[in-house]
Amino acid sequence: MRITVVNVNTSESMTEVIDHAEGICLGCAGLAGPEEAITAELRVPVIDGAPAAVRLAGAVAGPGLRTSKVSTYAAPEPKKITAWPLSAPAGGAAG
Repeated sequence: MRITVVNVNTSESMTEVIDHAEGICLGCAGLAGPEEAITAELRVPVIDGAPAAVRLAGAVAGPGLRTSKVSTYAAPEPKKITAWPLSAPAGGAAG
């Protein structure tokens, strides 16, 4: 399998790449909307990345899956909350 990334703003060989594409994944939400027209014109599947990411997140969260705790992902470090209305007692004096 070969994956080619093309910047539509700078690529001079985009037509050549598209002529051989088996599918196209749009790279940002700013490109959303024309996927049906592109699919009809080029006759290849076009995937809009934003809805695809939402569906992937739903597929992971739906059955209650969580990230691995083996050690691949570090736990977030605690952060001190400041300038939050509930972080100080009424009257503005902490403590």
